[in-house]
Amino acid sequence: MSERVLWGDAPLCWQDVVRVAREKAALALSDSAWQRIAQGRSIVQHIIDSGQIAYGINTGLGALCNITLPEEQLGQLSRNTLLSHACGVGPLLDEAHTRAIMCAAIANYSHGKSGISCAIVEQLLAFLNLQITPQVPSQGSVGYLTHMAHIGLALMGIGDVSWQGQVVPAEQALAQAGLEPIAPGAKEGLSLVNGTPCMTGMACLALDDAARLLDWADVTGAMSFEALCGQAVAFDAEILALKASPGMQHCGLRLRQMLTDSPLLAASQGVRTQDALSLRSMPQVHGACRDQFAHAAGQVDVELNACTDNPLILGRWIAGEWSPRRIRTASRWLWPAICWRLRWPSSAPLPSGVWIGWLTRSSAACRRFGGKAGGEFRDDDCAVRRGLAVRGKQAAGAARGAR
Repeated sequence: MSERVLWGDAPLCWQDVVRVAREKAALALSDSAWQRIAQGRSIVQHIIDSGQIAYGINTGLGALCNITLPEEQLGQLSRNTLLSHACGVGPLLDEAHTRAIMCAAIANYSHGKSGISCAIVEQLLAFLNLQITPQVPSQGSVGYLTHMAHIGLALMGIGDVSWQGQVVPAEQALAQAGLEPIAPGAKEGLSLVNGTPCMTGMACLALDDAARLLDWADVTGAMSFEALCGQAVAFDAEILALKASPGMQHCGLRLRQMLTDSPLLAASQGVRTQDALSLRSMPQVHGACRDQFAHAAGQVDVELNACTDNPLILGRWIAGEWSPRRIRTASRWLWPAICWRLRWPSSAPLPSGVWIGWLTRSSAACRRFGGKAGGEFRDDDCAVRRGLAVRGKQAAGAARGAR
């Protein structure tokens, strides 16, 4: 382990999850976080002891919400919830992604609003710090229920885990590590499968990958620009300052720094009027990707610092805050920004004289296919983006008309 990190007293960012999930830093929670968790659990116990009826604590789940259960059956309900939801299929998640999900779950529980016990969180921390990694299928349910269910079962000693370089039964790993299987109590099965830790943790790693790709794009772009003896005036700071894009300014500065004092660029200055669009528009293209990245990172950080259980335990009332839409929207805009393809004009299938007709075809086809086929019309970014702008305007108008 490279370091020890402490969570619970300050806002988290996606890099904090990467530090634990990928770099395997040891994770600990602050005293105040443990106090919040214990307080939340005491509220759950008070509800049970007082005979109050509260969804997810002493009732059935979903359509069975109006069925009340006796106290002696609440632990079995939690166990059954995990067993019934652990039905994932497909290839297993890799170690880093499973660890990232557990990190996001701990961040979620550290608010003390889930009503989960300290024992559950301690077990999750032990799994991370001892590098006991549950074997979690990557596909299933609505995208998060099954993943956390498989992790929850591993905490109970059920299923398989990766431990000391081998896949072994969870019960064996717990025994060898000196840990006891947990016995989930009231609401804890529901709290383990609920919320958005799965997508949030995985989104943190996606941001880490994207950040590396953006940096590499600038480096390979600068190398290509120098090798092709580009005209450096395209990256002039005064020119780029005319568009208030932080990402574009950042990319332009990096390109200027990497290309400063290049003898190739000095020798080629003024040899042509301008370079190919895919060369001279690097700050605009890379910068737009960086702006989308910054937006996505902000949305992921908001979710990482939120409590996303349903129901939440607030002491006065119980409410839900589980919707994954923030992560979904951020991810939906991140991947096309990162994956968009640039092409050289000379590689296009038609000569320049027929190019404008081709662009008209792209714009019409993009409109016909609802703007979702942008990748198929990669020769014309503008036609695709204009079509998406038009559809955005139409959607807003339709929403106003439906009120």
